[in-house]
Amino acid sequence: MWKWIVLIVLLSVAGAVAAAYLLYRGSMAEAERAMAGVSSRTNSQPSVFHVSMLEGLPEVAQRYFRHAIAPGTPLHTTVRLRRAHSSSATRPTSPPMP
Repeated sequence: MWKWIVLIVLLSVAGAVAAAYLLYRGSMAEAERAMAGVSSRTNSQPSVFHVSMLEGLPEVAQRYFRHAIAPGTPLHTTVRLRRAHSSSATRPTSPPMP
């Protein structure tokens, strides 16, 4: 009798793992389709920043953008980020303070 219980438990666990894997693969495929859609809409020749783009903005915003963005800077609409290292939150950089 206990052999049947063990077999049922093992089959249940295997089924749950298979279902989780299929859900994972489905969500990854959906994410890849979404990224392909975003990538296809990007402009290969981004527009460039001109001071005339600031017209109509509040003065404080105009000052900020004049300081932060040099004229002629490409204005990309999308960016792809890749994480190469683990989070620094897992590795303390200094000893904890008392």
